[in-house]
Amino acid sequence: MTMAKKLSILAVLVAILAAWLLFGSQKDAASAASGPTKVDQPAESATKVTTEGGPNIEFPETTHDFGIITQNATVTHTFVVKNTGDEPLELKKARAS
Repeated sequence: MTMAKKLSILAVLVAILAAWLLFGSQKDAASAASGPTKVDQPAESATKVTTEGGPNIEFPETTHDFGIITQNATVTHTFVVKNTGDEPLELKKARAS
């Protein structure tokens, strides 16, 4: 393969990479500028687990609607867990979903 052919192939690859970077970043900027996004969550409900004696766990709120948030915004919410039983409640291996 001649040096001229190698340079031509390299030039085409650089042009493709430049176009990909240029148009890819415009797409990301356009989606970021599109404004807030509605986050749909199920309606708020309460969950209560009851047993005879011992700990009883109650969740006054099992879902939370963040409403309209902007893209890449950091949002937080604290869920309350109540022990309505007559013994200590131990939460083990809790995981987010």
